[in-house]
Amino acid sequence: MKTVQSGISFTYKTIRVTKSRIDKGLLAIPVSLIDYFPKHKGNVDVFFGTNKRVMSRVYTPYTSSSRECRIGGMADFFKRNSIQDGDEIVVQFLDENKYRIIAEKQFQQSVRDLEQSFDGSQN
Repeated sequence: MKTVQSGISFTYKTIRVTKSRIDKGLLAIPVSLIDYFPKHKGNVDVFFGTNKRVMSRVYTPYTSSSRECRIGGMADFFKRNSIQDGDEIVVQFLDENKYRIIAEKQFQQSVRDLEQSFDGSQN
């Protein structure tokens, strides 16, 4: 995880994905973010990209035998967004057990689009 200086007007944190996790269809959550995720194994609700439909995904906490906090069922997202080794993912915390996962490039573009729509408004 790293803090990013970007062309948008606020900072955010990203998660860098690795080839091994892409191949397994998993998003590994850094230890520094585990307090934002459930403490028990189960499902979490995820919005992918700008999609308005929520999807349920399997979640494994850090206390599992893998010693890695992760979200499974990510293979379609990785493929659809052409995610490669080293790409950055933004996780937005929407509500308890509810998240938005979006490619950093798509996140930056959606923020720029929103800023432009505000800047161009008449009132």
